[in-house]
Amino acid sequence: MGKFVTLLILLACLLCNTVNAYHIIGGEIFYRHLGINPANGLHRYQVTMKLYRDGDFVCGTRQGCLDYFENPVPFHIFTANGARVGLRA
Repeated sequence: MGKFVTLLILLACLLCNTVNAYHIIGGEIFYRHLGINPANGLHRYQVTMKLYRDGDFVCGTRQGCLDYFENPVPFHIFTANGARVGLRA
């Protein structure tokens, strides 16, 4: 049993890889009421989301590249009773 554990630990050490993480360090969400649509009586809002992250990293050959953010970002809004509000761009 001791040889098996030693071999397992040795294999685990040989298979170690370097990992990188790109962290969001903060953000803000703003919204502005644009008024009521006279055609259907629904309220209209403009929502702006700003994300901040550490730019001191390298992905590929570029310093601080931004190609790992989703575009568009999944964004959901819910009512007080938990129903999801449908969004239109």
